[in-house]
Amino acid sequence: MAANGTKADYRSGVRPVNPFATGEGGFFNVQVEQVPEKKGVLFKHVEYEVIFRGHRVPRRYNDFVALHDALESRFPTRLYPRLPPKKAVGADDAFIAKRKKALTRYVTLLARNPVLAKTELLQHFLTHQGSDVQAVIKQKNTAADEFSQTQPEAYQHIGITEWTERLAQLKTNMTVLDAAVLKLRDTMEKICATNKEQVKNYMALNLDFTNMASPTSSSFQTDSTSVNVFNEHNLRVLGDIASEVASVTKQWLELSNNEETEVLEYVYAMKDLLKGWKDLLLRQDKSIASDQRVVSKAAAARPKDQGQIEERSGNLITAEQRIRFGLYCIQQETEFVQIILPPLMSLYLRFLGNIESSHFQKLSTIWDDISMIADCLPAAPSKASAPPL
Repeated sequence: MAANGTKADYRSGVRPVNPFATGEGGFFNVQVEQVPEKKGVLFKHVEYEVIFRGHRVPRRYNDFVALHDALESRFPTRLYPRLPPKKAVGADDAFIAKRKKALTRYVTLLARNPVLAKTELLQHFLTHQGSDVQAVIKQKNTAADEFSQTQPEAYQHIGITEWTERLAQLKTNMTVLDAAVLKLRDTMEKICATNKEQVKNYMALNLDFTNMASPTSSSFQTDSTSVNVFNEHNLRVLGDIASEVASVTKQWLELSNNEETEVLEYVYAMKDLLKGWKDLLLRQDKSIASDQRVVSKAAAARPKDQGQIEERSGNLITAEQRIRFGLYCIQQETEFVQIILPPLMSLYLRFLGNIESSHFQKLSTIWDDISMIADCLPAAPSKASAPPL
């Protein structure tokens, strides 16, 4: 199906299957829930429950930190998102709720990564029931890093010159894509803020009609005679309209909550993914530059004996292998981004479209009811029947 096709083209075309549209939890196949608050001797602390494929394991924020540090040590050439920050003091409910969502995105992106998902470190974190999770992670993190455990045959096909040039292009593409998703995030946050303002506006409108419908506080009551200009029937109609406006308010509140808790999370997940990709490219750019300096230094060295010759040769081989392995990982992690980003965008648009469509259909029905009820108010009198001034 060609780009910029008509709506009929899109409806009749074969649609690819979104790999995250089905299954438990959809894209977010790992959930992080907050458990009831516990108080320590001096400070209260927050505990979480990580839910993954039938496993429900208790975790503290420091457990996530231990996992992150272990992954950084063992897999420095892999894409992992940034860990949400810790707030030592003054962590209010809003901060805790926001961090809970960020931890869900964090561990989901780890579990979606084809390489990291298979690691003993992550599997242990997701399934181990004991309270000694940090100690066990440290024990399992004693092995050598991924480079040392990977056979050179896996990455010897990587051309250093070709992929070094491609790395520069990837950084440019990443910067453009990251900026576009950042704008999308800002726009979506503005939409959510507008929805919240609409809730306030319709709450005020509901109050206006509620006051109009009150026999004692109606604005349609005259000061001189204390007689309500609107009779009992009309006041009842205004009360019914107030009830319908309350339903409008409820729909805007529902839209605000749904877009903030569901739609916006997909945008944040895209942003987290791209931040992780950006960090990887920058990290590897520095690492490759460092290894290239080692290669240049070793190539320029003039060994004086056999020992120095062997040392020079070993340094050259190791540095070149590290460069190839780093570029090999960049290739794999870039493919991971290419695989996961379009379905994420699709889910974001699908949820946004479904929620907005449902919202305005419900609003249309309510406003139709308001129009029908409003017709029950008397029409303006004709000049012939109008009372004298």
